[in-house]
Amino acid sequence: NGDKLALTEQKGLDSLPDWLSNQFDPLEIAKKWSLYLTDDLGGTLSGYYTLRDYLIRGSYYDTVAYRWAVDVDITFISDHILLNPTFTQESLTNVVVYSDTCFSCDIFFIKHMQLVRTGKLQDDTFHRRMYFIYLDDTNDGKENPHWVIADMQEIQ
Repeated sequence: NGDKLALTEQKGLDSLPDWLSNQFDPLEIAKKWSLYLTDDLGGTLSGYYTLRDYLIRGSYYDTVAYRWAVDVDITFISDHILLNPTFTQESLTNVVVYSDTCFSCDIFFIKHMQLVRTGKLQDDTFHRRMYFIYLDDTNDGKENPHWVIADMQEIQ
């Protein structure tokens, strides 16, 4: 209907509101994405079918994730072992709720690995603003309503 929302400043909450945190954990979804990108999620197509529960079918991220699973690039991941603890310095901040079906948050963590061939310790830093929407595609006979990744932006 032509309504527009202009955001001139984004200052969010330090944590998810209770009504939202009771529905799902964005930090866990971000970890799954991170594990997927290092071929550590496990499952069919390197975990694609696990991850796609959090992706909009046919979206940019769904397409990228599927291509990652089936293209040759995934075979170039260095053999590694996830350390214990795998994730440290976890934080979820700057939660901005745009509506009851859309919000963003900043997620940070470090994933710790050890390369098998050299024994070198390797850290992978994840720092992104993630946008989530509540997807209700039950009218199409598909999924149950659930939260999915709409976008991610790297934070420098």
